[in-house]
Amino acid sequence: ASLVAAGARVGYSVDARDIRKHFGTDAKWERIVFNLPQSPPMPKARNQIQRHRALLRDFCASAASVLGDDGQLWITLLAGQGGTSRDPVQRSLGNHWQLQYEAAAAGLLVTDVIPQDLDALFNAGWSRQTGRMRASM
Repeated sequence: ASLVAAGARVGYSVDARDIRKHFGTDAKWERIVFNLPQSPPMPKARNQIQRHRALLRDFCASAASVLGDDGQLWITLLAGQGGTSRDPVQRSLGNHWQLQYEAAAAGLLVTDVIPQDLDALFNAGWSRQTGRMRASM
């Protein structure tokens, strides 16, 4: 509620792969935030991580198309998922989401990695539902 009062546009159930479909084609954003993205699991699929990478790649491309010239994309991932050298948990190349590569495919650059307090996110009203994070505010 305080974000909206400050002039922010907040969307729920937005197709991360096609942001324009939800907000229109004229919007140019200063900042887009995607908290804890995850592609829904596919039973019996062998390489689930490829689907998470594809979600990041598609989201970055969608976001890049609506970001303003100095716009920022903030993506909250769990420790080790991003695969950057600044991740607090280091994983092998095939065992993370390759954030830098997926962002670069959309012409974006990862400029910082900042530890976040996920408890604060949950305390603000987020709850886990059907394997996804969804705002209950």
